[in-house]
Amino acid sequence: MKKIFYWCPFIDKVATIKAVINSCIGLRRYTKNNTPYIIDAAGEFEEFENKLCKENINSIKLYKSSYIKNLPIHGFLKSRMTYLIIFFLSFNKLKTLLNKEKPDYLIVHLITSLPIFLFLIFNFNTKLILRISGLPKLTFFRKLLWKISKNKIYLVTTPTIDTRTQLIQKNIFEAEKIVTLRDPILSIKEITEKKKEIIIDKFIIKNKYLVSIGRLTKQKNHKLLIDSFSFYSKKNKDIDLVIIGAGEEQVELSRLIKQLNLKDRVHLIGFKENVFNYLYNARGFILSSKWEDPGFVLIEAAACRIPILSSNCPNGPKEFLEDGKFGILFNNNDKSDLINKLDNFFNLNTRKIHMMKLGALKNAKQFTIFNHASNLDLYLK
Repeated sequence: MKKIFYWCPFIDKVATIKAVINSCIGLRRYTKNNTPYIIDAAGEFEEFENKLCKENINSIKLYKSSYIKNLPIHGFLKSRMTYLIIFFLSFNKLKTLLNKEKPDYLIVHLITSLPIFLFLIFNFNTKLILRISGLPKLTFFRKLLWKISKNKIYLVTTPTIDTRTQLIQKNIFEAEKIVTLRDPILSIKEITEKKKEIIIDKFIIKNKYLVSIGRLTKQKNHKLLIDSFSFYSKKNKDIDLVIIGAGEEQVELSRLIKQLNLKDRVHLIGFKENVFNYLYNARGFILSSKWEDPGFVLIEAAACRIPILSSNCPNGPKEFLEDGKFGILFNNNDKSDLINKLDNFFNLNTRKIHMMKLGALKNAKQFTIFNHASNLDLYLK
């Protein structure tokens, strides 16, 4: 029986958390000889304890009491300070754990510099797998760390073919070490159950709104979306825009909505545990991000069988939608093109919409928990 440890310290709710938990669930459910464990560095996984317990997944606490709640998370400098604190407080704890437990594999997602640095200066009876969760920004420090530690890294996994291709071109790791491993995003059973839950927001009317989902950050580019929708809303008074998510730009976006007189047309409804019922009842899904790889909500929208309008940002949407074959793409961060594509989106004929939905659904099935676990199991063997 192989022990698989996951390292993924986080300070904010990001899609990577779901990927880690679902990866563990997949290994537990669909493979025979793997036992997954999640390393809880600072108490960040406390709120998921019930879910992990239900799925029979063990978490290993580096500290008996959580300290993550006492650390600042908002703002660039404060968040970087928190990452440094977690780095230094986890250094000896993680080293001791690896020496004691000797897991067969350590799969690292966030704050990857710590485990990579440990493997660089110490020898462990463990294979290190670096999981690239999104298109990486190759800073000088990251590029240098990867280059000098490449012989210590057993495997590098990427969520899309494009990211793998670009990583190979950077010539940091040997090409054979870099593989594409689709994220474990979808549980068909979960979607079937959750998409039919009643929406309690009375102002949301079935098939009368576009939905966008994502943290309210610069990456998700909601300012562009709201600004573009203000132009389109003058032509079509029957469609609203619903934005699901929370984040540091909430006050700024609320101010913009008020400034554009869109209070009755654009709805910021905060974070929702269940997004599938909003997707299922929407006229369409819109992704305005500046970058994604490939975008969890994009896959979830496809699984809910609704048409998709997305930016052609790097690296995932264009690949997933096959250059616009299975959804409409607009030029990244281009307001005028987004306004034009909104017109095109609502003028699609029934046959075209049907073909787009079927194609996107077919591609979404690559991102099931079962498919991810089966492929990961092959690499672990």
